[in-house]
Amino acid sequence: MTDTTDLGRADARSPASGGAFYRLVWKWHFLASLYVLPFMAMLAITGALYLYKPQIERWLYSDISTVEAQDTPLTLDAQRAAVETTLDPKRIRSITQGTEPTAATKFEIDDAQGTRAYAWVNPYTGEITGTLVRDTMAMRLVQKVHGELLLGDIGTKFVELAAHWAIVMFITGAVLWWPRGRSKLIVTPKGTAGHGGGRRIFSRGFWRPSLLCQSFSRACLGRMSGAAACPRCARQRARKACR
Repeated sequence: MTDTTDLGRADARSPASGGAFYRLVWKWHFLASLYVLPFMAMLAITGALYLYKPQIERWLYSDISTVEAQDTPLTLDAQRAAVETTLDPKRIRSITQGTEPTAATKFEIDDAQGTRAYAWVNPYTGEITGTLVRDTMAMRLVQKVHGELLLGDIGTKFVELAAHWAIVMFITGAVLWWPRGRSKLIVTPKGTAGHGGGRRIFSRGFWRPSLLCQSFSRACLGRMSGAAACPRCARQRARKACR
């Protein structure tokens, strides 16, 4: 009789202690998310923009980066000599040749004042089509927002701090996601026997979204390929997904 009472008290204490730990983890997860998510959104947007840097810059500076195609382009040495004669740079950092016949050659230089800049050269005539200071270009601004929030070293520290708190958010999120009251992470959904008599194993919480994503991608590919959807096949796939 005494043993039964002791076991009951131990069981009664377990949910309370587990609930307190769950609430503590949830609080840390919430606080970490408040700090991290704005940075994640900013990094995602600026990173996506910077991914298309060549295309965006070609569109923004098309008046100086695009030339009329001619028969035979000048050599890089001749184009470099034109830059050195016209701009008198302290240093030529890099030379980027265009992949299209209408693209100007891009020179990254330190100008006569030591300022980092870009110069575009007509590869057919050697004419300087335009120059821009690097820090005034749009994608340079996007890069500085992405890396330092336009705050220099202080902004870099904020971004690094957000990266560290993202680890806290991930760990606490994994703890919150972990099935409460279960010792196993891997479970087998009902009715998923394999062709060879085996059992297909799915991770709890992941197999239903994966089926939805698979169905959505198949529907999109079907529409893109122009194939007509078969109602009978659609009903069969729906019954399989429901199982």
